[in-house]
Amino acid sequence: MSGEGLSSISERRLRPIYELLDNGNYKKAFHEAEKVLKKQKDLLAAKVLKTIALHRLGRVEEAATLAAEVVEQGPVDDNSLQGLSLYYKECQKTELISPMYEKAVQKCPQNEEFLSHLFMSYVRHDKFQEMQRVAMILYKQIPKNPYLFWGIMAIVLQALNASDKRLAQTMYLPLAEKMIQKHIDNGKIEAEAEVRLYLLVLDLLGKHEEALKVVNGTLGKKLMGEVAGYTPLGMRLEEKLKRWSVVNAKYKRLLESKADVWNYVLGYLGSFFNLLDQEDPPPKHEDEKPSTSTAMEPDYKVEHACQFVAERVKVENDLFESKCRGPYLMRLELIKRLKSRQKEKNDIALPQVSIKQLLLEYALDFSTKPCCMPDLKPYFCLLPEEELDEFLEELYKQQATFTFDDVTKDFPAKLKPDINKRKQKEFHRHIFTVEATRFLGKHETLTDEEKLKLIENLLKRYRDGICFCDDQPSTDTYIVDYYCINAIRLLIDLYEKTDDTSLLWRCVMILEQALKESQYNYEIKIMLIRMYCRLGVFTPCANLYDSLEIKHMQQNTLGYLVCHNVMSLGHFQPASQLYQIARSFYLSNNKESVECLIACFRNGTFQKITEFVDYRRHIDCSIHSAITKTAHVLMDFFTQGDIDQPVTSLLKMVDPVRINFDKLVDDRDYSVITDINVPEKQVTTEEVAASFEEEKSWLRFRELLVLCTHAVLSHQSAPQVNGHTTSNDESATSSKLETLLDEFESLCTSLPDTFITYTFHGPEATPLQLAQEAKYPQTMCRMLRICNMVLNNHDDDAKVSTGISEMFQTITSTIQDLMKTFQNSFLTKTPSTFLKEELRNSAITILAEKIPPCLLRIDPTTVKRMVLCTEMYSMCVLLFTNLQAVINETKANIQRRRRRKKGKLSSDTQPSWIRSCQHAAEKLKVIGEEIVEIVNKVKSDAESLVPDAEKSYEKVEEEDSDDEDIPDEVVQQLTLQIVRSTSDSILTSCKQVTNVLEGRLKNVKEMKF
Repeated sequence: MSGEGLSSISERRLRPIYELLDNGNYKKAFHEAEKVLKKQKDLLAAKVLKTIALHRLGRVEEAATLAAEVVEQGPVDDNSLQGLSLYYKECQKTELISPMYEKAVQKCPQNEEFLSHLFMSYVRHDKFQEMQRVAMILYKQIPKNPYLFWGIMAIVLQALNASDKRLAQTMYLPLAEKMIQKHIDNGKIEAEAEVRLYLLVLDLLGKHEEALKVVNGTLGKKLMGEVAGYTPLGMRLEEKLKRWSVVNAKYKRLLESKADVWNYVLGYLGSFFNLLDQEDPPPKHEDEKPSTSTAMEPDYKVEHACQFVAERVKVENDLFESKCRGPYLMRLELIKRLKSRQKEKNDIALPQVSIKQLLLEYALDFSTKPCCMPDLKPYFCLLPEEELDEFLEELYKQQATFTFDDVTKDFPAKLKPDINKRKQKEFHRHIFTVEATRFLGKHETLTDEEKLKLIENLLKRYRDGICFCDDQPSTDTYIVDYYCINAIRLLIDLYEKTDDTSLLWRCVMILEQALKESQYNYEIKIMLIRMYCRLGVFTPCANLYDSLEIKHMQQNTLGYLVCHNVMSLGHFQPASQLYQIARSFYLSNNKESVECLIACFRNGTFQKITEFVDYRRHIDCSIHSAITKTAHVLMDFFTQGDIDQPVTSLLKMVDPVRINFDKLVDDRDYSVITDINVPEKQVTTEEVAASFEEEKSWLRFRELLVLCTHAVLSHQSAPQVNGHTTSNDESATSSKLETLLDEFESLCTSLPDTFITYTFHGPEATPLQLAQEAKYPQTMCRMLRICNMVLNNHDDDAKVSTGISEMFQTITSTIQDLMKTFQNSFLTKTPSTFLKEELRNSAITILAEKIPPCLLRIDPTTVKRMVLCTEMYSMCVLLFTNLQAVINETKANIQRRRRRKKGKLSSDTQPSWIRSCQHAAEKLKVIGEEIVEIVNKVKSDAESLVPDAEKSYEKVEEEDSDDEDIPDEVVQQLTLQIVRSTSDSILTSCKQVTNVLEGRLKNVKEMKF
């Protein structure tokens, strides 16, 4: 029996509906499907198209009901099955595709296409056993190689994902090996992919010797990708077999032909040092014996390796142009490893070479390239400390010999390209010299005045050099940009020493000016984002982040740049958009990776399947995904719940699946900006690991806060029978809340209260530090405990009443204490006078330009404190006002009891805990009004920033009207633009915070007692 097709009449009737759906006219497609169903009411394909139209029209429940009805009838035509598959993919319910095809296969057990689709539906959800079962059915019915190897791959995946690794080694992998071996014996191996799968199985079993025989045998001829006569796969197997002499000889030959391939360098050096560990040269294998005159002898001694490397360097030295960096770096890497071994084992004699001279030679040849500094960073540590000054002195002399001071801006146009090219090389050399000086710690020894002079010199070089980059494409990064970036590094040094925010504002001014010239320099943009966020300003960050054009995986590695601060700086609407973008990336990534996985099976690229499976799991465990998802739900709770939309509609957003914190991975990339600080000040793995743990602690708090809030709010929206919540549902909800609350309280007591200080370009401090200072965790514990007491104690219990009163008193006091920290702090910060005169007397306009006093008076923490206070207040009100239903139900029950006794409910019969809640509501109302008043004051101060800045410039112009030292108009406009951005950012925060506060005040005022 085969799948049924549609009649020509049915296809003709359905074709217009397909076209309407493709064109996005879903409403008309729905009506056309209705018309077809009136003529053919049992036409399942029409029902499927109607389902798709309903779903795309937003009528989700109707679409789901109709889809279930169609599946129940068990369609076997391709149109219906493919249409339903499309529908389930769109509504992200791909787990329902498998049951649909299972029914189709039951009706058409011989249908190859249905079985293939069923197999792929299991691939989507990692159902490896089912994949194996279906693949074997396919192979028995249609004995094609791909189907057999689908089943074998499914067995391999079961082995890789088995919890019992012993079972994988004793059952799954031997079974896969046996099945492939039988196929080989029958001479049925056809494709390279099948050989590679066999090699994968042998590798997992640890049978590297057998795998090497396969590579070197008849089957190995099917393998593609040989390099200089060697198969990379064979090389890796020889490394696993520890045939270091074979590996060493082969890498030597590879390096003779391609000396610039760094992987070959690492392979050669790795095999050489393993040979050094062997006391005697190992016996040669058959495939190791020289078969041609070009065969290479392995290196067993240090002098042999040094000679080989020296030969490679000599070959490059004989070239005057287009030299390869590989041999020179191989020489440095060899020396570095030899020194490390000498330090550990002291069993070798080090070659007598001058590290200083080797570094200078490399700089001479390659400092005109931007790769020079990253190349030499790992090897500066080889330089003896007593030679540092001498090395830098000679480096400056070397750089000076290539400096041409006779070049002016006025030269013939035809010479411009050559002069620009020469000057750009000169800039490269000088910037390398500056960066090497910094990396070797000489900037650390400079006084503040010397640092300022160096900053001035770098900015002057930038200003004078920008004209030599005007022939470069606008999308390129200009080399002179790094004069600005290095000046910024020095200003950051001063900021870290003094904590003077005026230096950060100075950095912002310099970077903004540089960005106008070089609009595509990502390092400038990332630095600006970090600066603005540290200064409590977000509005410019959104535009900067958009201009970075972060795509695909960069959402996972660089999304932290803005997602870390957008919510805490009060930009809730941009936060929602950014979180949604992140969520869309993870959803689409999951979908696309599944399609890639399916394509691997269809195309037979089995070696990539395990990579895709691991990749999908890695991305699913990304901490950025968990942070953005949790923050989005929490933000919607406190900014929209019962304000813009009913809180019941938000409950569906909460994912019931808990985060597995043990499997979370940290993909944040802090190496995107080149770190040339001294090693002691660089971003370390320990620092990133500490930040990761801090992020997990903050995420644990937020996740449990969301779950506890969900449990409280769900108690109010639990299913009801005749207007009353059933006792079983109420008991289950109360039990769940009690369990979550105990876990939440336990977590809050164990949250860290001491935090490390991170380097400027390293991880940022989490909001947990400010939350602990503001006692946010303890406040939410008390609020949730009040909710639990009210939900489970509806009688007049004096103990409950007292507990509510005392806890509310503590909650309100805590919020008021937090209010005091920002109510007068926004524009009361005393401007620093640090190096004021030195900066003012600078010859560089942007360095000497006066920063508007209004910027210097801003406290960068004010907005974050204001937003945190709003979040605390909003969450408390949200939870508290949702107790209204319990209060109403309690009063109604008392009234019913009184009526049965023929009495009347009087005001003094109201339970004392309700009166306590009434007093609490009054306090919340007062506090809310106080916060609104403070926010309005901050708003007023923010509105005054631009006028104050303009007045300060007018005053300067009046004072300097008789002097030539009138402030630069371009820099003034740039500064005013920064002031406007700052003002707009703070006003946006105030506006969105005010919307939340006014909504919560309305909620409190609507409560009835």
